Amino acid sequence: MHPDPAPVNLVATDDKRVVLIDWTGCGIGPRITCLLQVMGLCRSRGMWDPVKMQILADAYRTHVDLTGDEIERMADAARLRVLWLAAWNYWMRTLLGKPPKGDEWWLRRALAPADQTLTSAVRAAFGQR
Repeated sequence: MHPDPAPVNLVATDDKRVVLIDWTGCGIGPRITCLLQVMGLCRSRGMWDPVKMQILADAYRTHVDLTGDEIERMADAARLRVLWLAAWNYWMRTLLGKPPKGDEWWLRRALAPADQTLTSAVRAAFGQR
C-alpha cells in the first residue's frame, strides 16, 4: 500500500492517467485506507462530488473487487489516516522542541467523532449501502 496517496504524490501522464509517485515507506496494510484517502480528494464546495467518486470507483474496480469485510470496515479505516497525521504532527512538533498545546487543528480532528459522510459516499460509488 502507498503510505501517502495525497495530491502531492499524484502525477498526470501525457495519456491522461494519474500515477502515484514517492513509494518510500510502502508496505503491507489494508488497501482501503489508501482508497479512502484518494476518494477523500473528491470534495468540492464542502460536498462529495458523486461524479468524481464514481470515476474513481469504476477505475478501482477494473483492478480490485472490494470484499464485504472491507466495505464493513470503511468507517474505521477512514480514521487511520486522521490518527496517523495527528501522531506524525505530534512527533514532529516534539522533535522541533515545540510540543503540542492541545488545540492544534490536527489534534482536534483526530479527537472528533468519525465523519461518516466519506464512507457513505464511497459505499454509494461502489454500489453498496
